[in-house]
Amino acid sequence: MRLDPDLPLSACGVREGALLGLGAPLAEDEAEPGRPVRFPPPGDPTLVELRHVSGPGAGRVWRLGPGRHEFGTDRGCALRPDGDPGPGVPASGVWITVGTDGSVSVLLPRDADPERCGLRSLTPPPPVDPDTGIPLTDEEPAGPRDGGPGGHSVAPPPPGPDGLPEEPPLPPPTELPRPTDGAIEWPAWADLALGDHLLRHGAPFEPDAAVNPSADGVGVEYNRPPRLAPHLDDESLRLPGPPTANRGRAFPFLMIIMPLIMGLVLISLFRNFFFVVFVFFTPLMAISNWVMARRSGRRQHAEKLRLYRLRRAALESEMRKATVAERGLRNRAFPDPAAVLLHASGPGRQLWERRRRDPDHLVLRLGTVTRASLKRIEDQARESHHRSVHWRLADVPYGVEVAECGVVGFTGSGDGPRALARWAVAQSAVLHSPRDLRIVVLTTDEHAESWGWVRWLPHLRGIAPEAVVALGNDPESTAHRVNELLSRLRARVQASSSALGRTLMTEPDILVVLDGARRLRDVPGVVELLTTGPAVRIFSLCLDERERLLPEECTVVVSSHGNRLTLRASGMPAVEDIRADLVTPAWCEEVARSVAPVRDVSVDADSGLPADVRLLPLLDQEPPDPAKVVELWNRRPASTSFVLGRGYENLLRLDLVRDGPHGLVGGTTGSGKSELLQTLIASLAAVNRPDELTFVLVDYKGGSAFRECAELPHTLGMITDLDGHLVQRALASLDAELRRRETVLAEVEAKDHAEYRAKRARDPRLAPLPRLLIVIDEFATLVRELPGFVPGLINLAQRGRSLGLHLLLATQRPAGSVNNEIKANTNLRIALRVTDRSESQDIIDSPDAVTISPHTPGRALVRRGGGTPTAFQTAWVGAERPGAAPPGEDGDGEVSSAGPARPVRAAELTWQGLGRPVVTDREEDEGETVTEERPTDLGALVTALREAADLLPDLAPGVRPWLPALPEHLTLRDLPPT
Repeated sequence: MRLDPDLPLSACGVREGALLGLGAPLAEDEAEPGRPVRFPPPGDPTLVELRHVSGPGAGRVWRLGPGRHEFGTDRGCALRPDGDPGPGVPASGVWITVGTDGSVSVLLPRDADPERCGLRSLTPPPPVDPDTGIPLTDEEPAGPRDGGPGGHSVAPPPPGPDGLPEEPPLPPPTELPRPTDGAIEWPAWADLALGDHLLRHGAPFEPDAAVNPSADGVGVEYNRPPRLAPHLDDESLRLPGPPTANRGRAFPFLMIIMPLIMGLVLISLFRNFFFVVFVFFTPLMAISNWVMARRSGRRQHAEKLRLYRLRRAALESEMRKATVAERGLRNRAFPDPAAVLLHASGPGRQLWERRRRDPDHLVLRLGTVTRASLKRIEDQARESHHRSVHWRLADVPYGVEVAECGVVGFTGSGDGPRALARWAVAQSAVLHSPRDLRIVVLTTDEHAESWGWVRWLPHLRGIAPEAVVALGNDPESTAHRVNELLSRLRARVQASSSALGRTLMTEPDILVVLDGARRLRDVPGVVELLTTGPAVRIFSLCLDERERLLPEECTVVVSSHGNRLTLRASGMPAVEDIRADLVTPAWCEEVARSVAPVRDVSVDADSGLPADVRLLPLLDQEPPDPAKVVELWNRRPASTSFVLGRGYENLLRLDLVRDGPHGLVGGTTGSGKSELLQTLIASLAAVNRPDELTFVLVDYKGGSAFRECAELPHTLGMITDLDGHLVQRALASLDAELRRRETVLAEVEAKDHAEYRAKRARDPRLAPLPRLLIVIDEFATLVRELPGFVPGLINLAQRGRSLGLHLLLATQRPAGSVNNEIKANTNLRIALRVTDRSESQDIIDSPDAVTISPHTPGRALVRRGGGTPTAFQTAWVGAERPGAAPPGEDGDGEVSSAGPARPVRAAELTWQGLGRPVVTDREEDEGETVTEERPTDLGALVTALREAADLLPDLAPGVRPWLPALPEHLTLRDLPPT
């Protein structure tokens, strides 16, 4: 589409990662260089999606309509694979026919190698000798008929009315029926192997992720749905043994001979020929009875054998269906490159589906291999040592558990290891959210084509504060990335043994790619990353040409030999002949550009500290509403409890009286100390009427931290320019304020401020006596330059405990300024990140604050009284308003004439500049005059609180604790009457 030059960038529909043509549309070869998804001609329906799921150039997707489609490596074929075709791939003649009903059949050329080309699915256990019960073959696939290379098994006959097959079982399975043209039916649960390539077909993919345009217009917000991980059942099935044949009855010789002898004796004695009948029929009856019994035994055995075969066939059919389901579950749980591409570009529900608590977190697929099914069969027809058997699953995913191994090595000649590492990084970025995983790539300038695409991945942004992305592609940028990783590693090591140890499981894992591991191992700090990193969830993928060049820390080595892999791990048998998933840089570029604009806005349900928290939703003031504030004040005019952030389980609520009454805050530059003070002031102001709580703000840095807080109706004044004379004047004024409060309490016979408020609740005619909170930022500088001010305040604070006076001291450098007197009078202490253990000890009596990561501003430890420090994440009230229009643009994205638009800067990001800060034209920057700021949450809340105060009819102006400064000239008329 053509962009409107009069619209701001956020209103043009351009997303991060988009390809733009300057002055004219991009040519087709520029817009779709090696585009992995191909569509049918316009107007043709899409019935089937053919996916290249494994092998060289995996990840391609062809959407096919009805008809015949030729697959091969020749240029004339409509469907051609990317990358090195490898041996065994027919150059042409593989015809894939799609019927109008969506059925698919495949016709292989006559010269196709049956060992390398054919359908893949299941392999049943080998048959046994009926006499001995010993398998006739081993359990490995043997040929086309038993599901090995070149074939796959078929389903048994359909069940009859009684639930049993109408025909006897069919071991060994027969081949699929072939149509008259020689093509074979291609079921959806089987894959087609063509040499080292593996193809699969299915219904066209439909994007099903819940996404919405982001407020700035250049991204999309994605809410990750709950994940119901598939369950791979390892059930066992007991197959019955064949019935034993009935033992044949012995021939009744005695029953025949004895009547003969007895008859002859009787005839000789009695001379009665009547006994001749007895002599003749008695043996005949015995012989008849023997014959009938034998025939009956045979019939009974035949019936038992028939029922046994039917029962066995039914159980085998059940196991076959369960095994087919298991193979499908494995393929869905560990998606192939084509599925990864579709879920990234759709997007689909599997995008960023894996959480850190999932058992398959950082389990990265390498390729496919034939493996035994998890379902075990106890076959009583087999000899006792061979009874436990499994079905074999052809070409199921096989991967490596990076989180368990820690350091994984990839080795091999050519581009094989790098292609495998590209696939590992790409699938990591699609299956894991940037909130759960960050990626750092260390490589060289000569591999720009292999790794240039990582610039688009959100997982590489923000982790390196001084670079565009976390990429090291030359000695200088590599040293910077290693130093940044070491900083995180050491902070995590220290945090693991402190009160912040639980946060280790909430910070994102880090995956480091070392392309050229032998060379990078000599960089200072890399050895420490490899040895200590896995313990604090910093994992590494190491690449080099030979195994002897890999680091000794590798616990798993994956060797590539052409398009096949061998995985070897310590203490485990080697897994060989893995069909490798080898993706191209163009495929990676498509994936990376697809996920570039996606932003994870789902709520993190893990029990841990979030990386950032906005205050207004915690106050139920999103957006800030004056009417809601007034309603809250009318319901509860005053509260000493306030929200400061979020802890491990719930909101962190502090109480100014119970946890105070005075506090101490410390944190180095960039730790978020000023933001914490803003949050504390804003949170207290939101739950107190201006005549119930007031502020006096002292900022020796010039007032920048309290600039917006000074506009609150609760703020009585802000002091920024103290000198020796004004210090004495301020202390005298505060002392006078305390004496005034003592007088007010004495008039109503109240012993403290709490009792006065109780009396005022019963008698509204009493004058309001708000609590007074004095907040001093950078008090260490005041101690050094105006040594009398802070001790004077501490003295006043001691007297003002019962008079509603509260003191909050904050500093960046607590060393030397926090004395025992301050510690004794500050019950509430908060430590953000500090740089020295002694500073942390000064604030919270614990060294744990030095372990806070510099990459999590606002992370802090709070200590209340004599309790142990508790970690929390400070809520941020200075965040930019959601959906705030930039200057010169209204809320609907239309250009406004109220002011100039924020300038858009363009900078060319070359490969060499990706690991460095963005450099802009200084002269152009100096010539810009637009300095308007974007609205913030604090500004919106202050405006709402001021409007709410105006709605209170009974609100009286606050009493300032000091009188205004005297003018330079004072006449007698200006004096009050005596």
